[in-house]
Amino acid sequence: MPGPVTDFQFKTVSALTPTGSELVRVMTDGGAKILERDVRLIDIAALAAGLISGGGLELIESGTISSPVEYLDLDLPSGYSCYRLIFSGIELAPRNELVAAVSVDGGATFISDQSNFDTYRSQSFGISGPTITDNETTDALLYLLFSSQDDVADRAANLEAFIEPGKAGKSFTITSRGSVESLSQAGVLNETCAFYNIGAVVPVVAARINAIRISPYGNGDINPPTSNYTITAGSYFLYGIPTP
Repeated sequence: MPGPVTDFQFKTVSALTPTGSELVRVMTDGGAKILERDVRLIDIAALAAGLISGGGLELIESGTISSPVEYLDLDLPSGYSCYRLIFSGIELAPRNELVAAVSVDGGATFISDQSNFDTYRSQSFGISGPTITDNETTDALLYLLFSSQDDVADRAANLEAFIEPGKAGKSFTITSRGSVESLSQAGVLNETCAFYNIGAVVPVVAARINAIRISPYGNGDINPPTSNYTITAGSYFLYGIPTP
């Protein structure tokens, strides 16, 4: 049984062609390979990129917010069956809730009924200190991160959302999990599922969504927001899972 490899280093990795079941020792400046007895070679670069079997995540867009923005628009391009959105180190001023609206026209407009405030239905479950709460609400905007925590200067949030874009006659679904951390208050853990409200006064005609606008909750509007509340910091990563 070979001993542990102690000088393993990741460097530029070129594609490998499996050559059969064999014991291989490879540790070169030009590449790095997983080695095991009686196991076919695996291309580490392809594994990391999620390209094996064509079923992995592909990075669509990423960025860092270094100055205040009132909203963030993200395209959801075709060719993907679903999407994964990650926010890290979000800071909001002054509200803790993070909301969104979706678009079916490439972001020209975002769907939000400002007369009836019932476009979306959001179901949330949260824990803050010893308190467990559940909440179901209809609103002109959908909730990605719902928090009843007071506004404090030392809070930050993280969020991960799974976006299923829907299609003709079938609503999109966004399932998100987030947390709000603070040194001066109990942290908040939150899970939310959001979709079109089928009981809306003016029901939305469902179609595949192709863009999303994300903003702190302010005046309940988003075309554009008028509250002047902002996302002041954070990094984001949008991934897509290619359609088989």
